[in-house]
Amino acid sequence: MNKKVLALGLTAGLMISPAISSTAFAAPDLAEKVKWSEKAGTPEFISGKLTAPSNYNAETIVYNYLNSKKKEFKFTGDARSSFVLKEKKNLTLATFQHS
Repeated sequence: MNKKVLALGLTAGLMISPAISSTAFAAPDLAEKVKWSEKAGTPEFISGKLTAPSNYNAETIVYNYLNSKKKEFKFTGDARSSFVLKEKKNLTLATFQHS
């Protein structure tokens, strides 16, 4: 009997918790995030909403972003002369719409 009540209580709690959670249906966090390399002291991975929408090609957008972050990323000169594009990938992001 006690195990049955405990199981029902846990099930009910798991079903209700998303409904009472304040972040259950919150918008995803799109803030800029930089993962720093501890070894090199440089950015290792950058994600989030980094720029406003643009009609420029992807390569130009990346170099413009890097040029805007010279102080934080500790480089001088133009990003095109400081960085080498090693790989280019086309990614499709899935979007969902609540009906």
